[in-house]
Amino acid sequence: MVTVSVKLVPPSVPEVKQLSDTSVMLNWTVPENEGPKIAFFRVQYRRVTNKSKPSKENKDNRWKTPDIEIEPHVRQFEVSGLKPSKFVLRIVHCHSFVEDYDRAKT
Repeated sequence: MVTVSVKLVPPSVPEVKQLSDTSVMLNWTVPENEGPKIAFFRVQYRRVTNKSKPSKENKDNRWKTPDIEIEPHVRQFEVSGLKPSKFVLRIVHCHSFVEDYDRAKT
């Protein structure tokens, strides 16, 4: 059996610019790497609450992943429709064979 080791390099921690009480603009970079090509990005976010760890009882602070595939050449994305609150946002890079769980967080 042959095992191939592939290093997946995550995008940078996104810069966040607040556009309004309900929207933010994310900007990120992707370091040069020899790994597999990125198929697309996804944005994930969750509200920061007193109970910061997601739980079955508190659905408000679970990670939300909009069903939007961001093209691999794009490095900016607007997240809108947020309720006024404090959020943690992250960019996930996805490959044709695996979704990388080594995510960048902000």
